[in-house]
Amino acid sequence: LIQYLATKTELKASDSQSTHSALVLRNAELVANQIQQPLYKTSLLLLLCEQLTETQLHRAQLIHEQIDIHSIEAMGTPSARRLVAKWWEQKAMLDEKSRVLALREAILRYRSVGCPNRARSLSKRLHHI
Repeated sequence: LIQYLATKTELKASDSQSTHSALVLRNAELVANQIQQPLYKTSLLLLLCEQLTETQLHRAQLIHEQIDIHSIEAMGTPSARRLVAKWWEQKAMLDEKSRVLALREAILRYRSVGCPNRARSLSKRLHHI
């Protein structure tokens, strides 16, 4: 848990333009692959995808495809449902062909898990497409 939290904090604080950033991203990927708890692993991988979207889109897509979202969805907990919503949001950023569908799904899932502000901000983004 401590390693997960430290890595997550380091990722969020990392500047994508710095030379240290590549090391932080690589370390986060290694830590995510070592974590056994599926929710922590998925959370870290989604954050990693978000960070990589700006600079390494293809790598972000590969990491996103590795996430076993069906097993997370099957958990049914609020945390798992929020991660599924985040997965759909990331899919919208990574896959231009299914962007509208993925955004709609993310909005629906954020609303169902009690995140109306996030759903509203994604709705605004959807209307600008």
